[in-house]
Amino acid sequence: MPPSRPALEGRGNSLIQKFRIIPNLKNKATLTIHPTAAKRLKVCQEERRFIQFGLKSQEVKLLISPEIKSQEILLSEGIIDILKIPLAPKFEIMAKDNQLVLGPYIGILAAKGNQRLDEIVTNLSNYVYHYNALGGAILAFSLDGVDTEQNIIRGYVFNPETKKWILGSYSYPAAIMQRIRINKYWRNHFQTTVGNFVFNNYIFDKWEMHQWLSHSSPVQNHLPETILYRKVQDIFFFLKEYHKAYLKPLSGSQGSGVIEATQKGSYILLRYRINGEEQEAYFDSPQEGKALLQKLLQKGKYIIQKAVDLITSEDRIIDFRLIILKNQWGEWEDFGMIGRYSKAKSIISNISGGGQAELGEKTLERVLNLKAEEVYTLRKQMSEVAIEAAKSVEAQGIHCGNLGVDLGLDKKGHIWIIEINNRDPNHTIAIDAGDKHMFYKIKLANMLYAKRLAGFAKEL
Repeated sequence: MPPSRPALEGRGNSLIQKFRIIPNLKNKATLTIHPTAAKRLKVCQEERRFIQFGLKSQEVKLLISPEIKSQEILLSEGIIDILKIPLAPKFEIMAKDNQLVLGPYIGILAAKGNQRLDEIVTNLSNYVYHYNALGGAILAFSLDGVDTEQNIIRGYVFNPETKKWILGSYSYPAAIMQRIRINKYWRNHFQTTVGNFVFNNYIFDKWEMHQWLSHSSPVQNHLPETILYRKVQDIFFFLKEYHKAYLKPLSGSQGSGVIEATQKGSYILLRYRINGEEQEAYFDSPQEGKALLQKLLQKGKYIIQKAVDLITSEDRIIDFRLIILKNQWGEWEDFGMIGRYSKAKSIISNISGGGQAELGEKTLERVLNLKAEEVYTLRKQMSEVAIEAAKSVEAQGIHCGNLGVDLGLDKKGHIWIIEINNRDPNHTIAIDAGDKHMFYKIKLANMLYAKRLAGFAKEL
């Protein structure tokens, strides 16, 4: 489990106070606070401390004055400029060693390019829907906006008063939630600068996931038989033993590129999608089907997985998305389960592919005709499998915090792990299922975990 930043002093919930930063145009390198704040922080007049914001610190002389408001901090304009502190947010301030830390300061790595960030930044407002529970500075940025020489980021900081995102140049945040795939160069850079306070920092593929979980005793019995595709003959050998398989791209999402292959007597049936349309192809011999399969597949970039006999309803495949997140205490928690129904006779259950969603408990009750206590028991078992899977991935040194774990139930009641999505799982599926409250609860949980990583942990 990744370490949390050291606990800060005075973390009792009743003591949490938010402060407005006011520029001091007269005194240089000073920080002025009200006597009540000084008492809580256990600091004295004219002490020398470092004021820290994100990854930057500056030395200041502490002044204590009853003439300023108790919820204000008077900070020299030059210090504000050097640390690049936005003035619209309200901050907590905490004492740690010889530093006074302003925060939280959280980054959301949301795009690769600035143009894409400009287009989507307003969509990120769902992360700050409950801003009052967060406070501090929330920075949305792209890789193109990162100046690695100056450690400056071009991005948008959320203004809680206007509810708008303000473009500017800012210092590096204390913690980052990553929503995009990045390469090794950027992973190394953020590890060097921000440290292990970037979550969902490595996007793993389906084969990596299978290898990791297959060595984890709590979940290995929940994995369908799977091999890595290397050549077309692998498919035919696999079908001889298991008769039906799914060919899945290693890094695909939303059901893109999935192929269903079925051995039916002397011939093989392929079902797949092109431009959203279901396609079928039959062939009598491996040689006949080789050309089509080579066209559909890319060597080494697919897995071959035994098809699970999933529960169905009216010719629609059913699986379940479990939303497994790190909470504000740094612990894995199940925030909800959504039942997903494919389109009739479709090979994928994704909502983007024409599927439907509902709360998973309703699906268990209606499709399996279970009583309330039976739903509770099965739901708990599914949650345990999903959380154990999250822990098993984390044990590989992967700092996760935001996962979508897809589970299936076969007709004998066995639970199967179908996939784990850690590249920005689409939690709008909660809205698709009619639970907007769950959606905003999920977004808040993401940010509260980031707040914890930024050093402002909520105590149990």
